[in-house]
Amino acid sequence: RAANGAYLWAGRAAHTIKVNGQFVSLRALADDLLTYQTVTGVGYARGHVDELCLFVEAEQPASDLDAQLRRVVARTLRGKYSDIRIVPALPRTESGKIDFKQLTLTLAKELA
Repeated sequence: RAANGAYLWAGRAAHTIKVNGQFVSLRALADDLLTYQTVTGVGYARGHVDELCLFVEAEQPASDLDAQLRRVVARTLRGKYSDIRIVPALPRTESGKIDFKQLTLTLAKELA
């Protein structure tokens, strides 16, 4: 809890967050989003103190993909706000894994 009384939302190394007193696996959320045919990758970064930003890599996304993803995220995060960005490509490491550090840096630059 911050000095001003606000609650802080902190991620864990295991890619889990606490929502309304319960831990939620961000990897499980990403797996749910990957079930959509055009979604080829999901990354995430913490934005402002109480926000999660999801980066969804999608080839030729359907016009209603954003709405579909928002329903899944709202259900999984129990109504907690998250920003969803559909992008053509996610940053990747040399080994092909999603570069979460780069996503965090990109988001930090935008919020500065």
